Amino acid sequence: MKKELYIDGVIGQEPTDNNKSGFTLKMLDTFLTGLSSDVKELDVYINSGGGDPFEALTIYDKLKASNLKVRTIQNGLVGSAATIILLAGTDRDGYKNSDTFIHFPAWEAHGGERINSNDAIQMANDLKKWDKKMMDFYVQHTGSTEAKLKPLMDSETRLSVEQAKELGFITNIIGSDIQAYTKYKLVALYKPKKEKMKTKKFSDAIVALEKTFKETFAKIYPSKIVAMAADTKDGKKIYTNGEIADGAEVFSDEAMTAPLADGSYTLADGSTITVAGGKVTAIKAKQEDDKAIVAMKSENEKLKLEIDTLKKNSDEFKVTMEAEIKKIKAFVPSSVIDEPANPKKATSVSSIMAEISMRNNKK
Repeated sequence: MKKELYIDGVIGQEPTDNNKSGFTLKMLDTFLTGLSSDVKELDVYINSGGGDPFEALTIYDKLKASNLKVRTIQNGLVGSAATIILLAGTDRDGYKNSDTFIHFPAWEAHGGERINSNDAIQMANDLKKWDKKMMDFYVQHTGSTEAKLKPLMDSETRLSVEQAKELGFITNIIGSDIQAYTKYKLVALYKPKKEKMKTKKFSDAIVALEKTFKETFAKIYPSKIVAMAADTKDGKKIYTNGEIADGAEVFSDEAMTAPLADGSYTLADGSTITVAGGKVTAIKAKQEDDKAIVAMKSENEKLKLEIDTLKKNSDEFKVTMEAEIKKIKAFVPSSVIDEPANPKKATSVSSIMAEISMRNNKK
């Protein structure tokens, strides 16, 4: 007994009320679980511009492990990650008006995301690993050589059904038009948009693939997207990927997708930032700090003046005392000053005055 499965839309994207297209591993699991034991063959119709390569590989593995004879049918555009699922079929058919789109994985930053040189090097290394992974996968399943495939993938090529067959992506061309195939009418109810592929330009589906790569790298390097928050005086939060400084990008949401509105914001510490175009253009310390700094400088000046005054008074006192000592010595007999009877006797001003007083009393 044979069953049919239709894969339409972005791989890894759940269908929604607004967008009925999309296919996930979970949907495949549900489909396979619901099959009766007498089903031995499965025809998989694919119309997808691509999506999550990780999801596509798991769908491929699931189909291969299903113990069913899988036949894949190219039912329109099969691009990017969707080609992985196409190659899950033992027999791979393509309608004569169908196309195949192949390219190497790529990265496109969105939302003004910033990366440093280390991030860029790591990203390049990871993309090179994916380049090799995709190339090895294609060579193994199509029978084509790397020499044939690499120039086509470098230039992001859209293959005709004849080219796809020549390169081994499909094994047979179905002669009738897709529009004449009644089974496709069911898929057409979803009204998938026709992508307009241009050299070096990705379709909406390919953009979805790039978005998936971004989300994947975010999981690998979560620290790159952790938002730091600063509280404002009115209880709101300002988010940034680092410290708030001149030129820093600031956001109103933790996901850092909505730039902070232009204006001035007073933070909890009393400082004020000015924002224009989603970036900090000026930072002013809180007023209290300005007053405290002025007061501290004034106090320092006063202390410095007092120290200078004390030093000056000390120098003047020293000069005055030395002059007084000379005067006193002029009236005291040399025997009083030079008396060796008590060598430890002090010859300070006070001791000399005491000695003079004692001798006067004796007289």
